[in-house]
Amino acid sequence: MKQFIKFAAAAAVFASSTLASAAVITLPLSQTTQPATPFLVTTTASFSYTFDLTGAAYGYVAGSDTIGQAWLSVLLNDDGGAETYKFLLNATSFVDDKNTPNSQLYDKLSITGSPLASLSSDGKLNLTISASAGSFKLVSATLDAQVSRTVDDPVSVPEPLSVALLGLGLAGMAAARRKAAR
Repeated sequence: MKQFIKFAAAAAVFASSTLASAAVITLPLSQTTQPATPFLVTTTASFSYTFDLTGAAYGYVAGSDTIGQAWLSVLLNDDGGAETYKFLLNATSFVDDKNTPNSQLYDKLSITGSPLASLSSDGKLNLTISASAGSFKLVSATLDAQVSRTVDDPVSVPEPLSVALLGLGLAGMAAARRKAAR
């Protein structure tokens, strides 16, 4: 009987050791700001907004989650039509790309500082858009981020047939031990 108890204890330790594990998942997070009416940006009026991915709707956990990449898309409108500026934020810099109607040339927008490091550290990105000359309307700005999060795997539940077979095997071993002891 002592051998059976040792075997059962060893089997329980082995089974429980496979339950504690973790996985890394990637979550796409997106946040858009869109003024009720397009905001007129001039040399004296700047548009400012803080993207915050830490709220309940997004759930970014600073210090635990990591952001691998982020994209900032800004939709502007002026006399030449709609313009979309897209910024890829990576670990050290940003890459800007714009789609403008009729291949017209416009001054580039720029982002200063290290935006991805700032976003990763606290889940927030401060955006300020100003005009160096003339004016334009800000229609919307969207921040898309790829967030990596480490989560515990859910505890696996054994199938009923497996548990029944294990129980029958243990009962058979106990019956054989009792018969041999007589």
